[in-house]
Parts: sequence; C-alpha cells; structure tokens
Amino acid sequence: SIVADANGHVTMPAQSAFLATITGESRTGQDSINDSKYATEIFDNNADYNNSNYTFTAPVTGKYQFNVTMGVAGFSSDDEILIRLDTSNRDMDSRIKAGANVEELTLSMLVDMDASDTAKVRFLSYNDASVEFLSDRSQFSGYLVA
Repeated sequence: SIVADANGHVTMPAQSAFLATITGESRTGQDSINDSKYATEIFDNNADYNNSNYTFTAPVTGKYQFNVTMGVAGFSSDDEILIRLDTSNRDMDSRIKAGANVEELTLSMLVDMDASDTAKVRFLSYNDASVEFLSDRSQFSGYLVA
C-alpha cells in the first residue's frame, strides 16, 4: 500500500529494497568464481533477499538498481580480481588489477528483471590470493526502481 503523511511525503513500505553486509570471511586459493556471503541483513522491506543463499529474488517484473561494495585486504600487487553481479538475464563484471592501495571494489548496475529472476554477488581472484572481506566495508543492496 501507499502511505502519505500530512506533508505529502509518500512511501511504499512493501516496495522491494534490501541491504546486506558480509559478516566477515577469508578465502585462500581462489581459482574459481564463488558466491560472496552477504549474510547479515540490515533491512529487507519485502523479504525478497535470502541471507542463507545470498540471493535476491525479484517479486515483480521491473527495473532494479543494485550496488555492491567489497572491502578487501590481503591482495598482492600482481593480483587481478573480479566481482560479478550474477542475474538470471545476464552477468555484469567489474575487474581490477590490484595494487597496494586497493581497499574496495564497487559495482553498480540498473538491471531488467522478470518476476522470480534472481541476483547474487560472486567473486574471483585470478592469482590464488589470500583474501579477507571486511564486514564494515562490504555491502550488497538493491531496490525496485520502476
């Protein structure tokens, strides 16, 4: 339902929107793409995000905005890393050649989704790096735009 206050501000409490963080995790020897474990929900307005399999499921057909930040530590200067927004319709990747000052990886994308399509974040290190994901700087969020 739509809620309007006395000043004309409109909200839609059941509008799909979520924010989740990584609880804290380390990986060694990455050589294949794996799910990023955004297991701690900060909010999930319509219960569309599943924090046990780290997957958002679109409740309706529409355009969805997704934002990913991964706070990382442990990369050496010759590592190449990838984060992927893996959706039912297509995958969107961001790759970076790591350097001594890399602390966060980001990816933002507007995505068309059908009802019941899914989205999750995946990660790959090409050089078998030992990687630590920092919970205070790692977020996955999404919301229905139109």
